[in-house]
Amino acid sequence: MKKNKKSVRGLIRLAVVLVVLILFVFGMWMLVNYFMDENKPEIYFIDTRNEQALNTHLEDAWTVGWIRVQGTNIDYPIIYETVDAYNSGQPYTWTYHVPDQDETRMVILGHNVQNVSYDPIITDPTHKDFEQLMSFAKYDFAKDNFYIQISIPGEGEALYKIYAVSFRMYTDDTTDYYKKEDKEELKNYIEEARNKSIYDYDVDVNENDDLIALVTCTRYFGYDGETQFRVDARRVREGEKITSYDVATTENYGIIE
Repeated sequence: MKKNKKSVRGLIRLAVVLVVLILFVFGMWMLVNYFMDENKPEIYFIDTRNEQALNTHLEDAWTVGWIRVQGTNIDYPIIYETVDAYNSGQPYTWTYHVPDQDETRMVILGHNVQNVSYDPIITDPTHKDFEQLMSFAKYDFAKDNFYIQISIPGEGEALYKIYAVSFRMYTDDTTDYYKKEDKEELKNYIEEARNKSIYDYDVDVNENDDLIALVTCTRYFGYDGETQFRVDARRVREGEKITSYDVATTENYGIIE
């Protein structure tokens, strides 16, 4: 009987030691990960384009802001496009609508004339407008480039982190905006963007975030397949560090390999 009691006490002590050891190892792992995250270098530094936005005039078009996309030569004004601006031959992007305080997503479009094939060229310096946006179709590029900077005069600089990259059928982007109170519509949009994405980004995004979508045309699948290339991003939250994050291909990536 005494031996049985001693065996039970021994097992209890062993269990306690194992639990303490597991908690210690877990705590150390959490601590190491915390300091690793805290010490990650910032990989994007905002370089204001407020003056450029204020002083850029393309023919009769109104310049509403400026966009920069990490890793590309996309560093252009955002305008309300006109025929004269199009005929000017100057690089630009455009929007149909700049969200006010009640709206949560801005769609920015750009022309892609030279880089529409099934094998897009990455960061070709001769490309202009949104041609280099197609660089995100390649994993080796996407895994190292994460941020989009938007400058709106009077509102300052805003930085966004990419959470989805996808090929889509053409949509009417003139009405593709959501009110902040349209929580279900926003959830559905985010879910669809992530489900169609060729990458899985380790980025939390929800219906309370401010969103942008960059859109250009493509002939990656010919004229009968998806005709839009879209990069979705959400605004960097207050206090959030500007560091790299994990990116992995999804099963959707198989359609372009």
